[in-house]
Amino acid sequence: MTTYFKHIAQITARADYDKILRKALATPGQEPFHYFDAFPFDKKEAPLVLVGDVAKPLIADLKKLVPKAQYGMGVCTVTAKDEIIFERETGKLQPKLVSAAVKLSGIKSTVKFNGEDDEEEGERAEAENDEGQPEEPQVKATGKVPPAPPLPPSTKPSGDKPTTLSPQAKEFQDKLKVLRPAFDNALKKARELKKTAWAEDLDANFAQMVQEAKAGKFDVALQTLARLARMTKGEEASRAEVKHQANKENADYAEFHKTTAQDHLSPQDMKQVRKDHKTGGYGVTEDGNVAYALPLKPGEWKSGVLDKLDGIHKILIKEPVNFNALYEAHNAATALIKRAWQHADEGDDQQHRDRRMAIDRLIDHLSDLEMEVSKVNYLDPAHALPRMADILKDHGKLVDLIKALEEPRKARPSAEEIQAFEKGATQRIRQRNEQLDKEHEECEQLQQQLIEQAHALKEEAPRLPKDDVDTRRKELEDLKSIIELRRKNLKQASATREDSQAVARFKQGVDHPEHLAILVKTVDQVKTMIDGELFQQAVDAIQAALADLSFQGFAQEAPEEQKISDELNSLLSDLSQHAMLKAASPLKAARMAKRLHAEATKVGELMN
Repeated sequence: MTTYFKHIAQITARADYDKILRKALATPGQEPFHYFDAFPFDKKEAPLVLVGDVAKPLIADLKKLVPKAQYGMGVCTVTAKDEIIFERETGKLQPKLVSAAVKLSGIKSTVKFNGEDDEEEGERAEAENDEGQPEEPQVKATGKVPPAPPLPPSTKPSGDKPTTLSPQAKEFQDKLKVLRPAFDNALKKARELKKTAWAEDLDANFAQMVQEAKAGKFDVALQTLARLARMTKGEEASRAEVKHQANKENADYAEFHKTTAQDHLSPQDMKQVRKDHKTGGYGVTEDGNVAYALPLKPGEWKSGVLDKLDGIHKILIKEPVNFNALYEAHNAATALIKRAWQHADEGDDQQHRDRRMAIDRLIDHLSDLEMEVSKVNYLDPAHALPRMADILKDHGKLVDLIKALEEPRKARPSAEEIQAFEKGATQRIRQRNEQLDKEHEECEQLQQQLIEQAHALKEEAPRLPKDDVDTRRKELEDLKSIIELRRKNLKQASATREDSQAVARFKQGVDHPEHLAILVKTVDQVKTMIDGELFQQAVDAIQAALADLSFQGFAQEAPEEQKISDELNSLLSDLSQHAMLKAASPLKAARMAKRLHAEATKVGELMN
């Protein structure tokens, strides 16, 4: 299990949470998940889904923060067909809200849910598959290699009169006599080279074969013997067999590998397949169906990671930026780090675990660098950005679609219905006023932060390079603009007016006037932000509106609402690109690459 969410600070900021959740759901596999139906992201509530191994203290903190939220947990499976399947184990699960959480985080995969019946069938099938299978001995990783297990009793010389053996038993006995010297030599070599994982794999498979033979399952024992024969050829051959066996135990293996590569490839083609994989640093199992990461060669970490990070730093501090070289260096470093992680993940001794944990941390920081490099990407003249004229045109189209919702679509409601709606409006006014109070407090905090950063820059400026000073001044100007805009919106905000208009619309027979209040306010805010080139703030406003609307069931059935939702998401995508462009800083990315180089140097010491 992988730990993606480690502390609550990764969750409270919506952008950080979305990035981590996308990473957690990007790779096929199975992880546990935790679910809360409501969580205050950046003061806006939305459903919360955590994927991966989450520490108990973090769950306890979340339950304290949202004591009234419904909580559930279970297993989340990401399939190779780009599907995400949630299977509840305890607590409550609301599929619509879970789907909304995934969608709001920018994940396009199909989301499915396994019900109670599916869970029971899965457990029953698992029990049937396990029935009658020999139990594989568990070998503890102590660093010491145990002695080779003895031969099965049937193969030992005895003074008694030999019993008649079945053809399979005789075949097993003959092949075992041939294999034993090679097995003993391989185990001895593994001990001498201190290849603990190889020695333990040899030992465990031999012990399994002995148990199968004792039970009279000679057909199964012959298969294990054949696998053991391949494992004696060397450490890499052993790792290939272990990797292959792990894949065969996967439920999807039969579906993806109905025939082996050897069945439809010529020997020359198979040789080319092996050569191509080896060029990328991967080996291929005997049947050609499973690839596994090869260990790094001496000096490969330096040339493939450290030198590439140095190259990224040099590219980013030189103008104009060589984007082709930047992509090539970044992709090469990422590929080698990924391969090193996969190799570490295929071993379970302490050395592999230490490497895996160190590389995990490095990958987290590499994803941050990747985000900065992606922002710099928008400075590339070859990158086509949506024109501002088109964005404003789409905004106007969105306004027209929203106005169409204001037309009465049903008979005037009864006095009781109006009274109930007005009661809800009163509650919304109170909640909105509370939000305005919080917004005022945040503006004051940002103002104090601006003052402190300005004083710090004044003191540090004489010791900083001119480019760094200019970058920090620009950041201060952006922060100042954000504060001014938020105060302007705060001054103009009027919850009473919005809800009184919603009541008036409801009396006329308009469907869901509370949706209109959110939409009208959002498009007005976004237009002001576009004019002021505050693109990230516009992105945040649209995301907050989509979250609020999702909670209220917007765009789930009505085609006109779905069209508005699509237009909002399209506008969100275009504004996100401009926000990336404005936030792009080659110098910031260069500093991150330099820090990452220092961390990668420490990780590289574990590779040796």
